Amino acid sequence: RPVDEACGALAVALRATHVEVSRAGTCVALAPSPLADRLGRRLALRVLGHVHADNALAAALAADAAGYPVESIARGLAARGAVVVAAARGDNAAAVTAEIVQTGGRAESVSLDVTDAEAVQTTVAGILERLERIDILVNNAGITRDQLMLRMKRDDWDAVLATNLTAAFTCTHAVLKSMVKHRFGRVINVTS
Repeated sequence: RPVDEACGALAVALRATHVEVSRAGTCVALAPSPLADRLGRRLALRVLGHVHADNALAAALAADAAGYPVESIARGLAARGAVVVAAARGDNAAAVTAEIVQTGGRAESVSLDVTDAEAVQTTVAGILERLERIDILVNNAGITRDQLMLRMKRDDWDAVLATNLTAAFTCTHAVLKSMVKHRFGRVINVTS
């Protein structure tokens, strides 16, 4: 299709790490900096552009909010009025949260290991108690344990699957009831 060809050309021009054509025929590309901030802001605008006017508050949970491109998405969501809850291991989300707050946005960071299903449930319940809703979830967690299959240990395999696949399921599952209840929700899965 012409859209696919144009999207492919855009990917080459931007040196994109991920390209996708939406159902509406829009090309979405994630590219390395300095385009990351601009693309993150555009993605945030597209997502928040669908928030109904009667929603006074859009709350976004960025799971594993450390690093490119989710920091750009978090900044873009905050710039458009969303309350951003940045979750990452340890205090890895503190920098992007501080930046959002310094620029007048509303953000908080939480320490979360997304491979711990019970911790995900507890964190989401706490966010819902404070903010009453989660409208947007950005799944960004990912690790690599690249090596030859012959040398790969089963623990490494399990860690990659738990972080890269199961965590996205767990986080999405945890926020779905709130999204259905409020008749609005967006889940953004960042992949490589």
